[in-house]
Amino acid sequence: AVTLIVRDEIGNVVRRITGKAGKGIHRVTWDFRYPAYTPTRLTSGGGGFFGGGFGPMAVPGTYTVSLEKRVNGVTTELVGPTTFEVEPLGMASLGEVDRTALLAFQKQTGELQRAVMGASRAAGEAANRLKFIKRAIEESPNVDLTLRDEARALEIRLMDLQEALTGDPTMPRRSEPGMPGIQSRVQQIVRGHWSTRSAPTATHRRNYEIASEQFGEIVGDLRQLIEVDLVAFEGQLEAAGVPWTPGRGVPRWPR
Repeated sequence: AVTLIVRDEIGNVVRRITGKAGKGIHRVTWDFRYPAYTPTRLTSGGGGFFGGGFGPMAVPGTYTVSLEKRVNGVTTELVGPTTFEVEPLGMASLGEVDRTALLAFQKQTGELQRAVMGASRAAGEAANRLKFIKRAIEESPNVDLTLRDEARALEIRLMDLQEALTGDPTMPRRSEPGMPGIQSRVQQIVRGHWSTRSAPTATHRRNYEIASEQFGEIVGDLRQLIEVDLVAFEGQLEAAGVPWTPGRGVPRWPR
């Protein structure tokens, strides 16, 4: 592999960009952004502006780029840090202090986006696990069906938490207004602010405050449900001999 490493003027890594490692002359492009805070994907695409799959823009200033190669796990520097300038375009209204504060707010929002979208993805995976669990219980002839009621109770708790994260999924389908979910508030900041060089608006800052507060109120309950209660319930299923379902780990043997 060949990697280009962009650092800011004090040496902090801003971005790692993978280049082609084959023969010939190759070109890679840095989009002047930090990496995205969204959940990791194994395939490209599906992010972009509307998916929020991009990071904050770097502020103008002095940066360096170096070139490394990795062969059989050994990394070797091919070209040492080379200085270049990122020049401001359309930012004359913002001073240096304002630019620094702008990036700080965007990074702060990015950390919230990382946590909220990660929690939303974890909740979705837990919901899928519960779907398999309910099917497995229904198809197990010798299992106490009270387990089905316990699974449904966990599912309802999870649905309430998902509604807080992403909003009511039924109100818009009935042409009724609904309160935005936590994730919608965060994405409003990302979509409306991360592609500008203007200071965040009062709405952006207020959305951050509301989303941060609301997420803090539910994240403990979500962690309890997914990391403790659901895992314990899956242990009951294993002890009862219910067929394996996604997320349960390796079956015990001998039982």
